Amino acid sequence: MKLNEVIEYFGSQASVCNYLKIHKQNFTNWIKRGYIPYMQQLKLEKLTGGRLKADYSALTQLRPNHSEKIKIGIRKHREKNDD
Repeated sequence: MKLNEVIEYFGSQASVCNYLKIHKQNFTNWIKRGYIPYMQQLKLEKLTGGRLKADYSALTQLRPNHSEKIKIGIRKHREKNDD
């Protein structure tokens, strides 16, 4: 999921922040980093009914020793929300 896709879908950075209930500084940090954190991507995927898809490549931005733990957490999160 790319930042420009999210802005295009919601119309503005402010709208994205309102939907996710995050501070605008968080979005600015995403722009500086060049990616949207994976858990936020999952929320956006759910909010858009799957029109925007979460991208696992965001996990590669993490430190290697954390990525496996997060992948396990994401699987559990998805299983829980698929019910």
